[in-house]
Amino acid sequence: MAAHFSLLSPHHSLSATHSHLPPSADPPDELRRGLGLLQATALNVANMVGAGPFITIHLLITAMHGPQALIAWIIAAVLVFCDGMVWSELGAALPASGGSYHFLSVIYGGYRWGKLIPFLFIWQFLVSGTLEVASGYIGAVNYLTYAFPGLDVSLAVWHIPGGQSTLAAAGVLVVTFVLCRPIRWLGWLSVVLCAGTLITLMTIIVVGLWNFDSRLLTFPEDAFRLSPKFFSGLGIAMSIAVYDYLGYYNVCHLGDEVVAPAKTIPRAVMISIAIVAAAYLTMNISILGVIPWEQAMKSNYVASVFMETVFGRNLAVAFTALILWTIVAGCFAITLGYSRIPYAAARRGDFFRVFATVHGEHRYPIVSLWALGLLTASFCYLSLDNLILGAVAVRIVVQFMGQIVGLHLLRKTRADVPLPFRMWLYPIPSLIALVGWSFVLATAEPAILLISLGVLVSGCVAFAVWRAIDWLKHAHESDRRAAFDGLVSGRTSGLGAVCLRLVLRVASCLYWAGIGLRDLGFCVGLIRVTHATLPVISLGNLTTGGTGKTPFAAWVARWFRDQGVRVCILSRGYGADRGSLNDEALVLEQLCPDVPHLQHPDRVASARVAHDELDSQLLILDDGFQHRRLARDLDVVLIDALNPWGFGHLLPRGLLREPLSALRRADLVVITRVDQVSAEQLAAIRQAIAAVCPACDIAEVAFPAERLINASGQTAAIDSLRSQPVAAFCGIGNPEAFRKSLTQCGMQIAAFRTFPDHHDYSRADVEDLQTWAAAQNVAAIVTTQKDLVKISLDALT
Repeated sequence: MAAHFSLLSPHHSLSATHSHLPPSADPPDELRRGLGLLQATALNVANMVGAGPFITIHLLITAMHGPQALIAWIIAAVLVFCDGMVWSELGAALPASGGSYHFLSVIYGGYRWGKLIPFLFIWQFLVSGTLEVASGYIGAVNYLTYAFPGLDVSLAVWHIPGGQSTLAAAGVLVVTFVLCRPIRWLGWLSVVLCAGTLITLMTIIVVGLWNFDSRLLTFPEDAFRLSPKFFSGLGIAMSIAVYDYLGYYNVCHLGDEVVAPAKTIPRAVMISIAIVAAAYLTMNISILGVIPWEQAMKSNYVASVFMETVFGRNLAVAFTALILWTIVAGCFAITLGYSRIPYAAARRGDFFRVFATVHGEHRYPIVSLWALGLLTASFCYLSLDNLILGAVAVRIVVQFMGQIVGLHLLRKTRADVPLPFRMWLYPIPSLIALVGWSFVLATAEPAILLISLGVLVSGCVAFAVWRAIDWLKHAHESDRRAAFDGLVSGRTSGLGAVCLRLVLRVASCLYWAGIGLRDLGFCVGLIRVTHATLPVISLGNLTTGGTGKTPFAAWVARWFRDQGVRVCILSRGYGADRGSLNDEALVLEQLCPDVPHLQHPDRVASARVAHDELDSQLLILDDGFQHRRLARDLDVVLIDALNPWGFGHLLPRGLLREPLSALRRADLVVITRVDQVSAEQLAAIRQAIAAVCPACDIAEVAFPAERLINASGQTAAIDSLRSQPVAAFCGIGNPEAFRKSLTQCGMQIAAFRTFPDHHDYSRADVEDLQTWAAAQNVAAIVTTQKDLVKISLDALT
């Protein structure tokens, strides 16, 4: 069976008109600045207070089983104050949207592995940040159940799936919609929300101190006995307390939108920590001086119970509305700041580009905002304690510890970065913060540590995948194909390759499940199989492309045509635009012009057209082995001898469309390109086929080169290029087969380029090939007939 090579001279000129495309419009580089010290501090305070002190008091007391848990508040205040100085120095020196992401990118970006750190931050942030916000909405719904005791029953009567969790998720979506406003408007709204928060806090403090009963502040006998149990409880209590303080850095995430960030950011961070630390401690002491700690430990809505104890239920219900206002204010502020983090990463090209999209009029990051909102809504279906502990533990290693180490690197290695604010008593506060974070992490529960480790490991896998995708996007097709073959064949080693193969294997399992269900549908009759009124020969393969189906289909069609049989070829028309033919149809039109070829995704409909309108007597179903809707009388499967089993794995881990066991459906197996492998390799392929389907006939086919031909139909002998240097390019399923054929013909390959299978050559591609061809000192530019029909040129210069 002969094949044609196509010849394009590198020495002739080409002229053509150029298309004119409209220029693309990119969004402005910066969001609009509008946050002064008052607004920045308000955002921090609203973020820090929010849900925290109202939903965690019972968890805090439970952790240490007594009011001695207030020690954790004080230690946590010292920890966040020291860590706040780290944030202040970094925020003043490197103000930009994204906060930690921006800091880590600048500090670690110059190292070979530097992109991993900011990527891991974004990855863990998508988990920890949304866990934190989701906990606020769950806490809000808990207080709502105090005001409406029959809420659960009502939700059940209304048939709302998920009950309280669904209600919390709905709240997420409402707040996200409200955040779709200009930043200046949101800054002033944050001041209003913060005012409500402070009113709530001050009311509890004043009422508590007025009704304070010191006799209620009793401690268990072993409350202060230093033991492993004490330190374990202290660690958990510190995690909860730290969760309540989270948000002291919120203004750093909005660096692009802060007025005079070198001064505003440090002041906002320190002032907000001082305000909230004093308010937290006083409020908790006030509550525990009114409610026995044993009772507070069992309540999901301590603040409401506190007000009921003093003023009765009616006033407590009214006050609960103010508490809900405070919680929503915190969620509002957190979501506003956190939505800027994926936005900043996408702007720098380190995250999905779509996250850099901003609203056309109000200039807020619309995709990032809604992505976080939807993810937060999904986490509302988890338990409150796991959300809180997970939100803290997940971010410690990459974010908090990573920034502390990064600050020291910045001071020592980046003299070019000015430091308008310098940490007081450097480096003591940063070292205290490092010890504190280490203690919190070391005392975390095993399940929480496992979650944190899982996020880090999965982040490394995701980073390997992201880097691979980014490289594939910018690499040339030849490099992409070589990289993919090296990956799926196992030749490429290293941790990144192992991670990528693991991801691909998981995807292959999903693919296997999908095709298994589909095959089951055919076997049990759930998917209908249509029998054509004409005999059908199906030509297909097990792997993706590159087995030589097109020349084989042409040979089969010509053979039957020579016997006087009216043949029609049916194909899906992969890669063809509406109303046009793809490359396979164009090649078949040249190889067998007297055989009609119908291209349509519905090959059952094409079979009717071939019978009713073309008066055909035989149908050849091209690439039909997996198209089982149309019954066939003969199933022929082509196996490429160069890569018979697609690296031994299903897509996308390998190239197999179906498992090898699918060959049992075949009537005839044709091994192609047998002239390009050894006798031993061919025998091994035959043996593997016989092991699966011993009764199946096996044939062998080769595609020797016959001649050279150009777009005008002029031909030349293959021997004319023997021992001559040539440059070659192709866009076929198996470019290695083309390379081997050129070598077998005696040509010396000086340059070789590949494009994706069925590649539709654009004007830019042709111009790029012209530039490439002009740089080659060769006798000819050689391509395949399948590529030439799409270019239709005699020369590339």
